[in-house]
Amino acid sequence: MIGRHAAMASRAGRLLVDTCEILSLVTTGTDAGGYPTTTWQAGDPIACRYVAQRSAERQPFTTQVATGQAAVYLPAGTAIAEQQRIRVTHRDGQEMSNPIQLAVDGLPDALPVYVDVPVRLVTEE
Repeated sequence: MIGRHAAMASRAGRLLVDTCEILSLVTTGTDAGGYPTTTWQAGDPIACRYVAQRSAERQPFTTQVATGQAAVYLPAGTAIAEQQRIRVTHRDGQEMSNPIQLAVDGLPDALPVYVDVPVRLVTEE
């Protein structure tokens, strides 16, 4: 059984062809009004895979509505919380001039060979 998991992990590792940073919100000080100021701080780059998916969802008494869904796959054992964000900096080994910033959009699913993280695109900074 251990050999089977090792083979699965090896295949999963070959699929993680992108590079991501996990972002955590940190307090950097206070503003003139005494309110905390915050920024998104990036962790070390890690292998990942960003998959943008489109699906069709049937609404009652209407036609199909396209819904955007996406996921990021991270190496097994990677810790990530719903309050964090993910920045995709490289796709297929190529550095992106405009990295993609994503919010965790649900509970990450820790599987034996990778962590499946549902995400949504962040459009505001």
